[in-house]
Amino acid sequence: MSKTDYTHLIGSKNDYFEVVDVVDVTGKRKKGVSCTMLKCKCRCGNTTLLFPYQFQNGSIMSCGCLKKRTPHNATHKLSRENLYHIWETMRLRCTSPKNKRYYLYGARGISVCPEWFNNFLAFREWALTNGYRKGLSLDRINSNGNYEPSNCRWVTVKEQQNNRRITKKATINGITKPVALWCDDYGIRLKTVLERIRTRGMTPEEAILTPIAKKKHR
Repeated sequence: MSKTDYTHLIGSKNDYFEVVDVVDVTGKRKKGVSCTMLKCKCRCGNTTLLFPYQFQNGSIMSCGCLKKRTPHNATHKLSRENLYHIWETMRLRCTSPKNKRYYLYGARGISVCPEWFNNFLAFREWALTNGYRKGLSLDRINSNGNYEPSNCRWVTVKEQQNNRRITKKATINGITKPVALWCDDYGIRLKTVLERIRTRGMTPEEAILTPIAKKKHR
């Protein structure tokens, strides 16, 4: 097909790309033979060329950025750090539909800023100078905003729970407020309450009010 047969795709989007132009490329498949390709903008901000069928069936998931490592990322030898795991998880939940939490992030249009997306060391430097310590979670101040320095902070699990788009709440004695705040009032760990809800099917109220069984000493 000719170039004009695909111009209607300009501006179209799938889960990974947006078509910004249609171009004729010589020698992409056979030397000296011209073929039509789509110039597409990836979620990371880079552009790449795709065959029309690749864009239409979604078989290509990125411009290569998900696997790409810049030289300083490839040699930092920090991939076993907890921060590296946080960075990689942040990117995948925003770009990979195969990620179990993609529907809460990438599917909602939430992305990672270019400064961090392909540069773990830049993310690491920001983290270490902005309060990161083991046990804290990366949290977006505006839960509808992107992952970027101005919208991120390090918080405890309880603080993150309070900032979630959908926060579990409980009503006790006619008063309704977030589960995390009830945990403070009753002196019970938030982790314990959430585990009771998830594994034992308790309501938030039951999970908060049920006494913790004391271990028997033999």
